[in-house]
Amino acid sequence: MKNNWIKFYGENDLSTGLDLSNVETFINDFILNPIINTLNEAIEIYNVLKFLDLGYFKEMSSEKISECRKSSHRLLNEYFGKGGLSEYITEYSDLHFQYQSDFWDIFVRFKVIKRTEYVDFEKIIDEYKVPIHLLLEYQKICEKYKLFFKKKLLSNPVYFEFFLDKYDSPNIKNIYLPDNLSDEEINDWARRYCELDEANINYLERISYWSLHHEYKLDSRIISKARKKKIEQTEKTMSLKNGVSWKMAVGLKEGLKTDFEFVQESSRDLQFLLSKDWIDEEHDYPINLN
Repeated sequence: MKNNWIKFYGENDLSTGLDLSNVETFINDFILNPIINTLNEAIEIYNVLKFLDLGYFKEMSSEKISECRKSSHRLLNEYFGKGGLSEYITEYSDLHFQYQSDFWDIFVRFKVIKRTEYVDFEKIIDEYKVPIHLLLEYQKICEKYKLFFKKKLLSNPVYFEFFLDKYDSPNIKNIYLPDNLSDEEINDWARRYCELDEANINYLERISYWSLHHEYKLDSRIISKARKKKIEQTEKTMSLKNGVSWKMAVGLKEGLKTDFEFVQESSRDLQFLLSKDWIDEEHDYPINLN
């Protein structure tokens, strides 16, 4: 399997400009043989189309680009018009890791979701252990299968962190949650999170400062439990002196056989040594910077 799949990260991403030549090469090859054989290939074409929407390509009056765009839309509509989720999921495990989120975007955009029944969706997500955070990025998926998401989320107290990220985060996050969660269920969910040995101190702090301005209300007993748990975990960490620490040192050294060398003194202590001899000899600043 090839390892240089084209991936569109956004118009302002630094990698976008670097990938333009790869897209042009893809276009030249694709118009000679416009075909989709695998799910990876389909999603790569989907990413190429995103590149073609950039001003860089829109300003080109090229027949190749026009032909590529036309063939891509036709092939994608044919490929993703065959059936429901079960038609494509067998290749999901072989997807390029950066294409997994694209797959669920396509699942909605090409209406595969309309051809996938609740029972099939639930079975497939559990069988293939699809990370739930990928699915929570899509409102239509959460709305159609909200009974599944409600059961899934409430089954694991750790998932309460998704609730906190959505309703108490300084940064807007693309998270959708089912709208059929009652206040009682949310509070019980929060209580079980506060009782977890592995509850994150940062999330406990968010709960402990929960206020009336939040869209959903948490019981004062839950807030008190979060504060106590946070203090308990902090004291435990301090008393055992088991905080996590790392040390990295960078330095110059003469006589190295290579331009640089890593020295691992322990699992958490790392030295990165640059050859002083090489630095003294090499005066090309761009090369030094790289």
